[in-house]
Amino acid sequence: MFISHDLRVVSRVASRVVILRSGKVVEEGETSRLFTAPEDAYTRELMDAIPGQRRLHKQMLEA
Repeated sequence: MFISHDLRVVSRVASRVVILRSGKVVEEGETSRLFTAPEDAYTRELMDAIPGQRRLHKQMLEA
């Protein structure tokens, strides 16, 4: 288990991710799917807040 607020690090070290909001699971799944096609609105907000998200999204698609 790896817990972090730094989603750029998470994208590099985790194969699966669980997104929590106020201590409750809002979304979970494979890292590549969560970073390229998040389903939950809160997850999308988190992904959009990552500096350099477009570059990260491209890297996840190529992986």
